[in-house]
Amino acid sequence: LVMFGGSVSVEKDATVNGSIVLLGGSLTLDGEVSKDVVVLGGAVKLGAETHIHGNLVTFGAPISRDAGAKV
Repeated sequence: LVMFGGSVSVEKDATVNGSIVLLGGSLTLDGEVSKDVVVLGGAVKLGAETHIHGNLVTFGAPISRDAGAKV
């Protein structure tokens, strides 16, 4: 999933089969991502049910992480 700007939300019990790349937007994640998450600019919110199987990479994007989030 590749997005330029805007907001991306992955809800609890949802799965992204692949990576998420977000340029200049906000990501709210409470589901599962099978590969990497890359956010350049914007913000990242990881909910308690988050499970990222790959890496989380940010540049200029603050991260808010609830207890229980797995990376």
